[in-house]
Order: sequence, then C-alpha cells, then structure tokens
Amino acid sequence: MKKILAIALCFCSSICLAQRTELYAIGGLNGAIIKSGSSISAEYSRLYSPTFGLIGGIGSQYVLGETGLLYSTQGTKITTNVGGINKKSEIKLSCFDVPLLAVVAPENFRFFAGPQISFLSSVDSSGKDIK
Repeated sequence: MKKILAIALCFCSSICLAQRTELYAIGGLNGAIIKSGSSISAEYSRLYSPTFGLIGGIGSQYVLGETGLLYSTQGTKITTNVGGINKKSEIKLSCFDVPLLAVVAPENFRFFAGPQISFLSSVDSSGKDIK
C-alpha cells in the first residue's frame, strides 16, 4: 500500500511540475449603463469606475484554465424631468467577480472565454433635485 501511495505521489508531482502556472494582477475601467424598464423618460449616461484583482491559471504552454477574484464597480448617471424639475441620480453597484476562463495563448496573444460569477457586495444610490 505504501509503494502504491509513493508511486501515485511521484506521478502527481511530476504532472504538477510539467504544468505552466501563472498568477498576475489585472485592472481596468468599466463604462456601464444600467437602464430601467420604467415608463418615466430619462437620460442615461455612463459612469466610469475601476475593476482590479488577481488571476491565476494552470495548463500547458498554449492552453490554460484560469480563475481569480476581481473587485469591480458598475453604475450609471440618470437625469429625469418630472413636473419641470430635473433630478440627477447616480447608481453604483460594487461586486466581487469570479471568472472561470478557458485560455488559448499562442505566441504574444491570448484568447479567453468563459462564464463569470458575481457577488453583489453593496449598492449606493444618490439623488439631487435641480430647479
């Protein structure tokens, strides 16, 4: 039994050492618009906000599987006119995102695709009346 365990351990460690592993920081800028299905006419504009986190992957030289943890904020600016009064509002959503990516990485280029799971951590809404 000990010999089988030792052989399995050597086999698993050699597979792990033959794999390419990566860990890197990632960051960017979101420019999202969140629209309502309301019948009130409104003007929507983009709210630019950051996204950043860590991504790690394991695989061969050209094909990898990656996952990570990202923090992102998304939102929109809304201007409505109700009864002659303009109201400006902002909505901001803060999320933790966990992407599950399949990556094909030929020389000096990367293609990646896959789903992303998001966990909403907070919502911030502000409104101002402008006469």
